[in-house]
Amino acid sequence: MQEVAARRLEVSTDLERALDRGELVVMYQPFVDMTDSNPIGVEALVRWNHPRWGRVHPGDFIGVAEECGLITALGLKVLEEACTQQQAWLAEFGNEGPFSLSVNVSTRQLRDHRFVSDVWSVLSRTGLDPARLILEITESFTLDNPENAGSRLRELKQLGVRISIDDFGTGYSSLAMLQELPIDILKIDKAFVDHVADDPRRAAFARAIVRLGRTLGLELVAEGVETGAQRERLLSLGCHMAQGFFFAPALTADEVGHMLRRARMLRQTAGDRSVAAAEREAELLTLGQSLAM
Repeated sequence: MQEVAARRLEVSTDLERALDRGELVVMYQPFVDMTDSNPIGVEALVRWNHPRWGRVHPGDFIGVAEECGLITALGLKVLEEACTQQQAWLAEFGNEGPFSLSVNVSTRQLRDHRFVSDVWSVLSRTGLDPARLILEITESFTLDNPENAGSRLRELKQLGVRISIDDFGTGYSSLAMLQELPIDILKIDKAFVDHVADDPRRAAFARAIVRLGRTLGLELVAEGVETGAQRERLLSLGCHMAQGFFFAPALTADEVGHMLRRARMLRQTAGDRSVAAAEREAELLTLGQSLAM
């Protein structure tokens, strides 16, 4: 216990310095339309390049950031950097498709009474169209105080942003509460995707989530797609958007730009629609897999 406490104190101390030293890096994992593998958005993911420990996984420092009160500063840093980068992509590629930016938001951030105004300030400074920003929340936020959760989410919706529930199916949200919340997107947790192609029971759960989302008029994104078989099964269930290593890992901003330029070139040189779609899919999958190496 002493070792754990000492380690958490060390992480907390170094994390505070990391915010000032620029050690925190924002990476971007594309999510795609599985019908043609075109990238339609990215999820911003923070990584910590520690001078002694190397690359630190978010699971090893996000919880500490929440406990020591650094999560608000960390979250706003990621949000502003990601929105600024999104604007740079839009300046280069224009309005080619519904390209969106997704940013994770912790429960601690959402409880902060300043959060809505902080989001609006970032949008104002960066000039990003709020409709292109997706804020990802966890189911746990909706459980602590459903009335306050609904009120906070409606305030965010008034800004024009979209709301996504991350890792859906692993929490305890009631269907009655879900239909009352201003949600736009459900993300199907990787636990239901891992064996969707070979386990009828897992496939049944995924099918139920897809049907629920469609009934409520929500978009659906499958997380953690790693094989072609998973992709085909999800498509057959009616889920058309996904992210995962099968398409691309978390990429640097430069790598995302390369992927978008390649996608634009393939669209511009497309001839026969069916042939072009197959060629575009093969090219994008090859690119995503090469970047993963």
